[in-house]
Amino acid sequence: MAFHAPYISSRIPGPVLRGGVVPFLKRIAPHDASIEELLSHLSHLGLRFDALSPQDRPSKRLSDALRWSERRGFIERTGRGRYRYVHVPRTTLWRMQDRCKQFLVDGQYELGCSD
Repeated sequence: MAFHAPYISSRIPGPVLRGGVVPFLKRIAPHDASIEELLSHLSHLGLRFDALSPQDRPSKRLSDALRWSERRGFIERTGRGRYRYVHVPRTTLWRMQDRCKQFLVDGQYELGCSD
C-alpha cells in the first residue's frame, strides 16, 4: 500500500494505530514484535510521529493504543514493550485496517455509524 504523502502527527488516533499494527502482528504470528519494530512498520505505512515533548513519545502513544486491544484479548503483551497477536474476528480486523487506510487517504479519522 503506497500513498503520496506520509501523515506526520503526534495525534494519530488510537484506532488508526491499532489498524496499522494488529494486522502486522497477525502476519508475523506466532512471533512477537517490539514497540520499535511496530513503529518501524507504521512508518513504512506512512504514519510518522513528531514528538512535541518528552512526554509525547511515540513508543508511549503506541503502547497506550495497544492496551485497548490487549484488554479485549486481540493481542497479548509478552514482555516489556513486546506484543503478540492472539485472535481478532475477521470483520473487526477488516474495520481496523479500513480505519488506517481511510486515515492515510483523508488525513482525518471520523467515527462512523458502524462503530
